[in-house]
Amino acid sequence: MRKGLPQLLERKFSHFRVILISPLYTTTLLSFLIQLIKHIEVIRIGLDMYLVVERQKNNQRVHEELIYWRKANHIHRWFIEHVQSHCDDCKVYPVNQTQLRALMNQCEQTLLHYDQPERYLPTLYGPFFGSIDYDDLYFLEILRTKELLHVILTAFSFDQEPRILYSSSW
Repeated sequence: MRKGLPQLLERKFSHFRVILISPLYTTTLLSFLIQLIKHIEVIRIGLDMYLVVERQKNNQRVHEELIYWRKANHIHRWFIEHVQSHCDDCKVYPVNQTQLRALMNQCEQTLLHYDQPERYLPTLYGPFFGSIDYDDLYFLEILRTKELLHVILTAFSFDQEPRILYSSSW
């Protein structure tokens, strides 16, 4: 039984990247688990969101990051409702100038009416999506998003520039 235990646990934890250094079939369960924990690559669990620009370089598509959000579920909810047709499927979606301007306006309205944030940019509950509280971090992320969108909308010529894309993973 001891001989097959490491293989069973190795399969069970196959979604982790595991590096096994020594033959584990002779170790006890406890020492096996200690070794396993030491060698599991850290995996970030949670909502990651990206706004990127897609350019052509040397006949290849290259993505340059414009904005990265981490667990900003209220921003993600806006993209689900206004860009992704209410489908939260972790796919890549093109975003146009009008949509970015609308998000920037929502951020501005939320900051102006800070006593009613759920009216403008409501939070979204989800697995590892972060806090759903309307706290300082919520408003800080809105302010950051508004400022970055202002820079993007000012800097880009949407008639000539390549595509802007939104994607998320969780």
